[in-house]
Amino acid sequence: MLKFFEANNKGAPGNVGLWDQLMVMKWVKRNVKAFGGDPELVVLFGESSGSMAIYLHLMSPFGAGLFRRAFFMSGTKSTDAYVDSVGKNILTGNSVTIVLGCTNPSQNLTTHPDEVFQCL
Repeated sequence: MLKFFEANNKGAPGNVGLWDQLMVMKWVKRNVKAFGGDPELVVLFGESSGSMAIYLHLMSPFGAGLFRRAFFMSGTKSTDAYVDSVGKNILTGNSVTIVLGCTNPSQNLTTHPDEVFQCL
């Protein structure tokens, strides 16, 4: 719903969706043994936009060592057609946070990102 939550400032720099996924990958790496898995054999699988997200993780140094293989089902390595402009991301983010009561005309994602994230 919040997508990459970008407002083109330090408080909301974007890529929130990828950071969330990275946190999950770290959790899996730490806990997979409890489920009978091997932390050295973690495989990512994505379909459609999920496969595009996996492609982005493959290009990022932050996921290094968190997974061994990746499977893509459809999607494309070129995500340009699916990336919204910063302006559209700001409008979407502010629209969602207004409904949730985390923004108002004087405090929004662009002007007060830290307060908005704290509310969320």
